Amino acid sequence: MRKHWLPSVASLAGVRSREFGGESRGTYGAAPTFHHYHPEDALRAASTIAEGRVEIPSTWRLDTPAGRLVEKGSLFVFRLGCLVVVAMLLSMVWLLVQALVSS
Repeated sequence: MRKHWLPSVASLAGVRSREFGGESRGTYGAAPTFHHYHPEDALRAASTIAEGRVEIPSTWRLDTPAGRLVEKGSLFVFRLGCLVVVAMLLSMVWLLVQALVSS
């Protein structure tokens, strides 16, 4: 199961939950959101999910080809974004050094 989809899967399985956190911090974004699941419902849902009685979309799961593809795609996009940021920082440093050397 992909961590991002855990609250949705719990909802599909009928697990009662309480969500807290997530309040706005203004300019600083939002606080993390936490979920507290009812223990008995979670045990019941675990057995029904293991038995296959809950229909979970294949892209939410890591044991399906579609789920692994989505996971690899999101990891690729993250790494590509990091690479772009590093390239921009290096180019700014290079431009700064060129400006200092030429003056």
